[in-house]
Amino acid sequence: MTKNKEHLTKLNAVVDELIEINTAMEHLYQKQIDMVIRQEVDLLGSLTEEQIKSNERLKKLSDKLGNSLKQLTDDSENGDPVTLQTVVQNFSTDSTKLKDARENLINKVESVARLRKQLTDLLEFAHQQTGQFLHMIQELGNAHSVHYRKDGAMDTGGASSVAINQKA
Repeated sequence: MTKNKEHLTKLNAVVDELIEINTAMEHLYQKQIDMVIRQEVDLLGSLTEEQIKSNERLKKLSDKLGNSLKQLTDDSENGDPVTLQTVVQNFSTDSTKLKDARENLINKVESVARLRKQLTDLLEFAHQQTGQFLHMIQELGNAHSVHYRKDGAMDTGGASSVAINQKA
């Protein structure tokens, strides 16, 4: 039972780290959203680099969580998935703390996913608006441009820049 207690302690530490990294990622996504809104591309780039590092850390912690769960239960040998829910059910001692940590982690993951979607939607909107803006500038430029052929006569054909930013 002492060995299980050690594994539970390690599992709690991993879950706490996962909650911490997800909290940090929540703040990171919120900062990225703010930078997109304020159009601060340089800061957005540095935050993106920070996000990449956080994603790598999250992946390592997820692997560490899986290993901790496998150490706690023999379910993995039967091919059954090992989850925090399984651990909570199998080990009544400390299960309240694990259950609370599991619920907190689920809430953090859902919040990070919501913010990630919000950022993605915002970036897609900004991309679309920028494309429309560039197309409008091109149209205005073409409306006021006069092109001449080699012989000096006015060219009534399309402007040479028509292909820019047009969808296929």
